[in-house]
Amino acid sequence: MPVALTPTTPFVVTSDMIRMFMRDYAIGHLPGSQGNVILADVQFAPDELTFAINMTVSAFNVITPFSGYTAENFPNEYLMLIGCARFLLMSESFHQLRNQVNVQDGDIAPSGIYEKAQTYHAMSQALQQEWNTLSRSLKNQFNMEGAYGHIGSGYTYIGRGRYGS
Repeated sequence: MPVALTPTTPFVVTSDMIRMFMRDYAIGHLPGSQGNVILADVQFAPDELTFAINMTVSAFNVITPFSGYTAENFPNEYLMLIGCARFLLMSESFHQLRNQVNVQDGDIAPSGIYEKAQTYHAMSQALQQEWNTLSRSLKNQFNMEGAYGHIGSGYTYIGRGRYGS
């Protein structure tokens, strides 16, 4: 008989976890880490991280079956990280595109700090594909459990250890 365990405390994704996942550090933030060499600071403001969390939750909630999750009880930590990174990179691609200006001065090739729109967009698309697959699988599982009662699975969380604790 399979054993299905339900977590007693949900994982809550923090801004620091998103920064760690995206490697968004100010110079000197971590010992031996270069951080954001070009920016010398973090790329995303705290308000942007909070907005990304809220939009990730909102995007997940509208997938059928509709749900009412919040950032505090979101069902999967990794899915939240992927969703937030996707949202932030897509938003940054808009910023890069809007501010892109190429100027040529004589024989000097055009260059600027806002020429990475395509790179940000491509990375956000890769994360979007992974997010779509994972979120759809999770919603399908919730839908089956809602229709037939709890279905035990090999994918059920068995241990809730977190980062060495």
